[in-house]
Amino acid sequence: PTTKASSNLWYHPIAKRDFHMSVPFHLISTVKEVNAAALRVKTRMMEITTKDMRAFNLIIAKDIDPHSMNFNTILKLLYIYVHNNVIAARDLVEKYGTSLSLDGWGVYDPEREYRRQGIRPSNDNWRISNANGSFEVCPSYPRLLLVPKKATNDLLADVAQYRSEGRIPVATWYHRQNQCIMARCAQPMVGLMGKQSKGDQDLLELFRKATSGRHKKLLIFDCRSGVAAKANEIIGKGSESLRYYPNCTLMQGGIANIHAVRRSYHLLTQLCTKALSQNDNWFMQLSQTMWLQYLSSILSAATTVAYYMEERKQTVIIHCSDGWDRTPQVGSLAQLLLDPYYRTIEGLIILIEKEWLSFGHKFMDRLGLAN
Repeated sequence: PTTKASSNLWYHPIAKRDFHMSVPFHLISTVKEVNAAALRVKTRMMEITTKDMRAFNLIIAKDIDPHSMNFNTILKLLYIYVHNNVIAARDLVEKYGTSLSLDGWGVYDPEREYRRQGIRPSNDNWRISNANGSFEVCPSYPRLLLVPKKATNDLLADVAQYRSEGRIPVATWYHRQNQCIMARCAQPMVGLMGKQSKGDQDLLELFRKATSGRHKKLLIFDCRSGVAAKANEIIGKGSESLRYYPNCTLMQGGIANIHAVRRSYHLLTQLCTKALSQNDNWFMQLSQTMWLQYLSSILSAATTVAYYMEERKQTVIIHCSDGWDRTPQVGSLAQLLLDPYYRTIEGLIILIEKEWLSFGHKFMDRLGLAN
């Protein structure tokens, strides 16, 4: 392999030296040294797997200086590129340009987006709060928060002490026709002793009363299973008790956590990259990875949220554990189902920035770019 560009690892097959291929650094998942001696090969080898399930066994030519291209050099190049080039597409845009006329830095404006949804300054039920203007209420939330008009900044700060990572309930999408809200937050800090917060109860009641269906109950959609939510009580967290939220209903989504999904993805990658004999039951092994089941549970949850807002005209508050993985998955998919604007290029950009970037999804960690 040779490094012909700062953003790609270039190489060519042994039999076709006039043909080159490249792998973007951001696409590389693992780099491993191969024990060449065990394979009775005199040249140096390394195995590279990518996030799109490709695998390469690279043989480093004998005429290449071992100090200029070795295992540690590859890792160093990866590390330097990731940390010096946060915008992965920057080089491509400078080289090839773009057909989009959108200003990527200014396409999303929260106040403009909420006006598009139907939230007006004259609205008696909702307001855009600057309580998090200095990120003191929640460091991983945006500066501007859409909340019920009667929810004071002091109430929001109080609730932040009760919700995991300070991620309080805030609205993110307004159903103009049904006048109900999709909101998001993190799990409450209940614990084994069943700790409660009067402020949190009051805030959820304000969400319910701010919608047209005041006679209807508010739906709390917990993306986790009931068992997982209960297990979180051991670490001082958990889920809402309807005893203290009498005007709410609680539904469990049963979506697996990030650790189970990561394990499933690794199994899927192994299945898709290994050679199979005729006797192997590929579909059975696919089922055993649980990948399709996990995707199904996310799609089912999004459909459920969309159904309750569209057909039952209920406000829905979505959360999982900390509210930055399963919560944006379900919320984003539900909004794609409910709002055709998000199915345009501009709308999709805004949806991603609104639900994922501004609400603190851990992209560096989840994409494996942090180390």
